[in-house]
Amino acid sequence: MPKRTQTLRSRLTTLVIVAIFGAVGIATASSVWRETAQFGAGDRAELSATANIFAAVIAKPVMDRDQQSAEAALQAAARVPGFQYVRVDSEDGSLFAALGNPDLASRNPAADPEGDSWMSFLTSNSADTTAPILHNGETIGALTLYIEKHSLAEQIGILLYDALVAAIF
Repeated sequence: MPKRTQTLRSRLTTLVIVAIFGAVGIATASSVWRETAQFGAGDRAELSATANIFAAVIAKPVMDRDQQSAEAALQAAARVPGFQYVRVDSEDGSLFAALGNPDLASRNPAADPEGDSWMSFLTSNSADTTAPILHNGETIGALTLYIEKHSLAEQIGILLYDALVAAIF
């Protein structure tokens, strides 16, 4: 069988294709790395700030033991994108007020202490945070906010899809 020789044109074509796919691969890896590193930080900061704002708003009704006013103030929490459930606990840990579906919060992997593994972080579609309710610097309760969010796996999938489309074209 005769040896097949490659022309300069075919070698250059192969080199260009490898270079393009290599560049797209490096850019994709960099984007995935950055997305993974920054994914939770922004969401956690935003969720924590939201919970702290609601905790400040309901501090007076909790202090006065006014459940109606507390629940009325919590109605704004239902407008938070991805809202599932918010609960307010008194200083003794008993439920003071709640809004939303508590069943959604109980299925929340973020509420599971065993759910702090890398895989649960990657696939979790929900998050929660607890903020202290303060009155004159004294803790009088706690507010826990549960939301639904996009999982990191979805974000990485979008990045990989974009890279594939860019590499093809």
